[in-house]
Amino acid sequence: MVERPLEYDGAEEFSVRPGLVQPENGDHQVIWWDPCVLNLNVDPALGLRQKELLAEDGGASLAAYQRWRDDRAKTLERGARPQFEILLASQAAAAPPGDPMPVAIEFAGKVEGRPAGRRFGTLVHAVLRDVPLDADAAWIERLAQSAARSIGAAAEETEAAREAVKAALAHPLLARARAAARVHREYPVILKIDSGRLVDGVIDLAFIEDNSWIVVDFKTSADLSGGRALYERQVQWYAYALATLTQMRASAVLLGI
Repeated sequence: MVERPLEYDGAEEFSVRPGLVQPENGDHQVIWWDPCVLNLNVDPALGLRQKELLAEDGGASLAAYQRWRDDRAKTLERGARPQFEILLASQAAAAPPGDPMPVAIEFAGKVEGRPAGRRFGTLVHAVLRDVPLDADAAWIERLAQSAARSIGAAAEETEAAREAVKAALAHPLLARARAAARVHREYPVILKIDSGRLVDGVIDLAFIEDNSWIVVDFKTSADLSGGRALYERQVQWYAYALATLTQMRASAVLLGI
């Protein structure tokens, strides 16, 4: 520092002094310069001088600029063109290719008049994602409370989600998942279906039973009405993608919770 702050006047010296310093740690050395012996008021020489900028070069610099400009335009054009069209399984307008895939529909217990909507569905899915498949009521309660705090769910929604998860875990389909040697939850899949399209999705539950995938999608809709065809296409795409990627049979199930 060129000028010592006033609050340090009379204080014991504890700062680094100019010169070659050996740090307390390491075997390297550091040089501290006294700013008072340096010429600090030098005007910087930035950029090109005018005579260099305007010098005649036979058009070479202009040609180089035009090449750069054309290359940049081509690069921007290529970058703006998507390499793949992403097909979200949850928004698929058509079923996967091949023979129509049957979708089994199962229901766990449901209390009439319980909360509904996207936030409630998110809460239930969050708990089912993390809860052990053999969890007791205390486990479910802790996870429901934690997930509810993270999304700002109301107490009524938390209680209903807890009961929905308990009913789901008691369903025979989840008992089969507990007995499976290979189980995945919130399982991401991406499948290239032709030269320019990818199908993308996250499977709620998938497990192997008798050398075949059982692909399950959880729905908190009361009776799956209003979106049943869309729900079926979604889980069909999940099963199709998993079967194609693993070369194993797959069946699709919608579980209303």
